[in-house]
Amino acid sequence: MQGAWRFTNRLWRLIGEAEGIAKAAPANRPANFAEAALRLRKATHRALANVTDAVDKLHFNVCVAYIYEFANALGDAIGNVDERRLRPTSPGRCARPPM
Repeated sequence: MQGAWRFTNRLWRLIGEAEGIAKAAPANRPANFAEAALRLRKATHRALANVTDAVDKLHFNVCVAYIYEFANALGDAIGNVDERRLRPTSPGRCARPPM
């Protein structure tokens, strides 16, 4: 039970972070997506399709596994965004102060 609670909190935190990133993004859809954005979009669509199929077959444990895979992909995408924000803009300076 405790593991499920931790995973739910992790997923909630990831969604909250993704929401913050999305609010800072331009409103217009870009003509071409970056490679990391494409990977996340594909992971999202794959997770939705796989979870839908597993629910139809009543394979609920499989659904959870696909949601874990998506959470990992989302975490990787958020990590890539954070790494770009923390990359120094000039020697000795960071784009965002560390926490």
